[in-house]
Amino acid sequence: MGGGNLSPRQQMVGMMYLVLLAMLAMNASKSLLNAFVILEGGINATTKSFNVNNNNYYNTISRAAASSPAFKATEDKAFKLKKLADEAYQLIADQKVYLWSGGVLESAGDTVGGKMAPFLDDKGIPLNKDNQDFGASYLTVIDGGKAADELESSIKAVKELALQMLKEEGDASLVDPILERYTRLLDTEPAVDLVLAPTDPPARFSYRISSHMPLAAVTANLSLYQSYIRNLEAEVISLLAEKMGGEGIVVDKSEAMASFENGYVLKNDSVFGKVFVSAYNSKIVPEIYICEPDTAAFNAAKGGVIKFPPGVEAKLPIIEGSEVIQLPVLQGKGQFRVKAMELGVQTLRGIIKQVSPKGTDFIMFNQDYMVAEPSATVAATGMNVFYIGIPNPVKIAASGVAADDLKITAKGPFRIKAKNAKKGEYEVMASEQSRNAKIIVGKQDGTKLGEQEFRIKRLPKPVPSIMKKQGGTISKAELVNASYVKAEMQNFPFDIVVRVKSFTMTAQIGQNLVELKQPNGYKLTAQMTSALAKVKRGGKVWFEGVKATLPDGSVKDIGTIALKVR
Repeated sequence: MGGGNLSPRQQMVGMMYLVLLAMLAMNASKSLLNAFVILEGGINATTKSFNVNNNNYYNTISRAAASSPAFKATEDKAFKLKKLADEAYQLIADQKVYLWSGGVLESAGDTVGGKMAPFLDDKGIPLNKDNQDFGASYLTVIDGGKAADELESSIKAVKELALQMLKEEGDASLVDPILERYTRLLDTEPAVDLVLAPTDPPARFSYRISSHMPLAAVTANLSLYQSYIRNLEAEVISLLAEKMGGEGIVVDKSEAMASFENGYVLKNDSVFGKVFVSAYNSKIVPEIYICEPDTAAFNAAKGGVIKFPPGVEAKLPIIEGSEVIQLPVLQGKGQFRVKAMELGVQTLRGIIKQVSPKGTDFIMFNQDYMVAEPSATVAATGMNVFYIGIPNPVKIAASGVAADDLKITAKGPFRIKAKNAKKGEYEVMASEQSRNAKIIVGKQDGTKLGEQEFRIKRLPKPVPSIMKKQGGTISKAELVNASYVKAEMQNFPFDIVVRVKSFTMTAQIGQNLVELKQPNGYKLTAQMTSALAKVKRGGKVWFEGVKATLPDGSVKDIGTIALKVR
């Protein structure tokens, strides 16, 4: 729509476009958002397990420092890391509570006594899980992005100290992969979105984890960073504790972990992950199996770990008939990959077998990941209509799919071309009328992501006017000052230029009718201007046979302007 003062009808049409685009963007189901909450719960449970093991490592370090002053400096560094990690973890916990409560509760401590209850449904799932604005607003806009500044600063402080300690204390062959992984996972520096906005300035970290996302996804992202912080903390202090313990650290509880590189995937995509023991000792290479564990046996075992003494045959404690797949192991971590075929929350189950001079231990792991249906959004600026003869702008977006991997197909009498594919901007040129034209969005491998149906119509007929009059009465002064006949589209969603090609003017001068022609153009001729000056009040003027050239090159007779001079 053009600029300037808009009529109430034009304003209403504009609002309809905005509502349509919003409805197209809101394509996440309630069950999918609930799955985000379930996934976040799994991440939180994993993080709590790390907290327990990390405390064991700190106890080992403190005992070593108490026995020898040589370990005091190492203990100081370890507890400095603990302080920073705890502060970062708590900051994120407070930010999640603030988000879930819609800004009412300030910290995790405020949830004590059931204060969080008004913000949860009867199943404990936050009521505002599908809010797509509050997360990004809180992390990027409110108070000038204060929350984002605090989040980035806190994560950066933990990462820098932890990576420095790893470089100082660890063997390069073991430490370098850890450095690379957490430099990437805990990256908070601004970055350019090479897919959607390659020409835009770098976007800050908080924008990348919150923009255009439902609140359930935003808080799940924050929980991931809590997990990354505890994971990195564990990598550092386990290394320190092992060095202090000589032949190896003593862990009184082991926990099996599964880590996914992409815990939210599309159907037919691949799920990548690593399964490992949280108390990993580089001197012991575990055996890792995907299977159905005998959960009753593990629940009955002390600490959830089934132990066999040396020399005793140890069989995998699995459900009879369960399929068993052994994973390849690299640096203590099983390399897991499977094609996602079933939708919804999926569960990875299995057993880790760990053999040492003390015997054989079996540890069960259980981790969820989520598979979503591929989807795409196609939004036309002019609602669901394409017009023949003009470029019709279209926005196309597909969640989780790079722009280079999209395949756009036109079905119907039109062609579509990319205007800026990386930003999802396209143009449609239609050639004839149709009621069931389609744009189909897929991936290069043939996976269909979505489609949208459109109608193709001819451009509506423009309306002629002179001095903003389409008919009725006109003052003598307005008539004398008229210099051209104009053609314009009314209540039309695009700004297009329509020019008058020719017209005939008939003026009533006294008892006579004077007919004059303008065969080539929209301007009144000198003879026409002279004739209009002679029309008296009460006289009539007609502009007939007004023809206009439309953007598609066609010429249309757009009607007559009948005026009476007042």
